[in-house]
Amino acid sequence: MRCPQCGHDNGAELKFCGECGMCLVLLCAKCGSRNSPTQKFCGECGAHLTAGAPPRDQSPESYTPKHLAERILTSKPRSKANGSK
Repeated sequence: MRCPQCGHDNGAELKFCGECGMCLVLLCAKCGSRNSPTQKFCGECGAHLTAGAPPRDQSPESYTPKHLAERILTSKPRSKANGSK
């Protein structure tokens, strides 16, 4: 896939440009299909695509892996009392 920002030729499986870091994939909030970031409407369901905006109906619980959520919830907060970072 050619990056729309810098023109770098990237592999079709990549989500971000290897040259400039631009997002190469835009997920449809309605159906979850992968779309080019230059598209205005989803090629699968026709829904309007909004670049950079997360799907409105998704909460962090819906996209955070369970093992990571458990680790976050069970971790102890760091203390900044003794100058620790």
